[in-house]
Amino acid sequence: MPVTTQTHSTIPSASAAFLTDLQTFLAEEDAERYRDMFTDFVVSGGVFPVASGLTHTPTALTAYANGFYLTESGSVTFANGQNNYVIANAETTGNLTGYTRVAGTHYLVGTGGSAPALPAGAIRIATVVTSGGNVTSSTDTRVRFALSLAQGGMAQTLVGLPAGTIMASDGTGMVPATVVGAGGVTVAWEPNFFQIIVSGGAGTNTWAVRGNRSFVATVATFHLAADAVVLRSSTNTQSVQHNPGSLTNTVTTAGPIINGRDQAAAFTVSTFVHFYWIWNGTTLASLSSAVAPPTGPTLPTGYTMWAYAGAVRFDGSSQLVSTRLYGDWAMYETAVVALAAGAATTETTVALSASVPANATQILLNVQARGLGNGGAVDTIAKIRYITAKDYMTSRIQVSASAQWNSTRGTVQLPNVGQQVFYLWTNTTNLTTNALDIDVLGYQVT
Repeated sequence: MPVTTQTHSTIPSASAAFLTDLQTFLAEEDAERYRDMFTDFVVSGGVFPVASGLTHTPTALTAYANGFYLTESGSVTFANGQNNYVIANAETTGNLTGYTRVAGTHYLVGTGGSAPALPAGAIRIATVVTSGGNVTSSTDTRVRFALSLAQGGMAQTLVGLPAGTIMASDGTGMVPATVVGAGGVTVAWEPNFFQIIVSGGAGTNTWAVRGNRSFVATVATFHLAADAVVLRSSTNTQSVQHNPGSLTNTVTTAGPIINGRDQAAAFTVSTFVHFYWIWNGTTLASLSSAVAPPTGPTLPTGYTMWAYAGAVRFDGSSQLVSTRLYGDWAMYETAVVALAAGAATTETTVALSASVPANATQILLNVQARGLGNGGAVDTIAKIRYITAKDYMTSRIQVSASAQWNSTRGTVQLPNVGQQVFYLWTNTTNLTTNALDIDVLGYQVT
């Protein structure tokens, strides 16, 4: 039976302009039908190198923008000392709000502390950072797949989503969901469900500092050093700075100011100070704050991105406690006593809030159990717990003679649950003295 066809555009009719009208119809009708069904994406190319100079040619681009098929092999000259946000659209002339056309190409570039809003019909390509006349970092912001709008998908650029983010849809649209482990890109679907797991080998930490080796230099200064820093803005754009050198933060300098505090008032004593790398598009600086991630610091004017270095104790004398950061572990130069000669035979809390920050995930303890015999043989046990009534570590000592000391010592790593642990002794018969010592060696903050 005859089929009644419909089109978005009017089918051209016989006229002197028929051939031109037909070419326009075919191009626009195809794009409009694509827009009904799918979101735009990059098929291949569009990758900019990190290299000397400001003019660079990315790998040859093939993409769909606003439904139109496009290819591009042109070069881009970047503004120096800027975050350059590269996008593309189907046109090769004209600027868009926040973006300037690279003459004769499909590329447009915006600059500033954060990316301008993506104009309708455009696709993101990269964020390229320049300094000293060179490209110092290039972050891929391309969308590499199309979503089916017919199955509840919605336009989603994925810009700034951390490795490990799940994009999921139950028919109402694609939204960021749970963060999971990294290790590639997984796509799965079934009739009424679709998910994309975006992950990468660098892990899931969006405030990452690689090769962290920072330390307390004096009672008022903290020395930040690392191999690479991944900084994030409030809009989830990122910048990677390799070989950032070292910076010194002075916690007595009122702010918000670079290489000082993020507040005017002095830090409260007997708390933890959190240290950050910060970025304004051209310059790396440091900042100290009373506020931990994910909220992060109050940034000085012009600075839009931060990366977390770690936390250090600010003692009762308004001095930084000597601490060294190795990766995501902070290690005290001198162990901090949490319990001395504990002798309780019922479960007892040992507070660690003076030596472990609330945002720590793991704690490293040194534990020594000691016993002094009173003449009879004894086999006694000191128990360490991080969950009440659940034995995590046991330290056993055996004493068989009067006035004889025996002891065991070891280190234990355990989760930080409420900045506390629990302990108790069992079977202390025939002991004159039983004593448990717990020292905090360090803590992990991820």
